[in-house]
Amino acid sequence: MAESSASTPLGAIIGANRGIGLGVVKEMLRRGWSVIATARAPDAAQDLAALSRAHPGKLEVLALDIADPAGLDAFAAAMKDRTLDALLI
Repeated sequence: MAESSASTPLGAIIGANRGIGLGVVKEMLRRGWSVIATARAPDAAQDLAALSRAHPGKLEVLALDIADPAGLDAFAAAMKDRTLDALLI
């Protein structure tokens, strides 16, 4: 699970399984950030799975379809008590 500490910034990327979102995840990890990445189907997000293996404890991948109210509620619950330094939607 990606957790922020006083010295490690925490970012969340909505729609991180491809394109710009995936590129931002890669760059944040390269710069030492902890990252929460979302994908509609995390089990199918092979690039995120590979990044998670390459950066243990730094990348958390959550399921999220922003058009699904129940999914948004679940994401909000997972974010409880976390402070983000950056958010990309």
